[in-house]
Amino acid sequence: MAETQKEIKKLSDCNGSISEFLQVGDLVDGEIVDYFLNVLPPATWTASLIQMGEAMDYVNGKTTYLTLRKGSEGWEYAGTCHRGQTKNLVSIYEQIQQCKRDHASIPAQSNGQEAWICGHPWGVGVRYYPIGTGSIGMREETQDGFVVLLEELGVH
Repeated sequence: MAETQKEIKKLSDCNGSISEFLQVGDLVDGEIVDYFLNVLPPATWTASLIQMGEAMDYVNGKTTYLTLRKGSEGWEYAGTCHRGQTKNLVSIYEQIQQCKRDHASIPAQSNGQEAWICGHPWGVGVRYYPIGTGSIGMREETQDGFVVLLEELGVH
């Protein structure tokens, strides 16, 4: 059985934000590698790791950087990672946006309850509360830790 070769993303195909163009695990061409090195002095540059010089976000109190890592197939996009690391860290904003997409089809209100996007110790999710009882920043203690209401689902 023949292995399929992954597509290599090319800078010439990027028509906007490079962080929106690339997905974690994408192989990248030499022009993208050069872009990471030359757009600003890199935050990290080793034989197997390049991090763009501008901080992208703050996760757990530390800055994150767009990151390329050298793999067996070449340079690949690792996402937004802490300096010197290759673990992709998803910002709270990205988690909220993903939660909205994942739950777009559920009702914002049902049976006297309204849906809220909440931050849990394990990530972002949706919980229902009686209408009018939730507010942004409200905290609820659970056996697993605090849940914080971040945004009412369906309210823009």
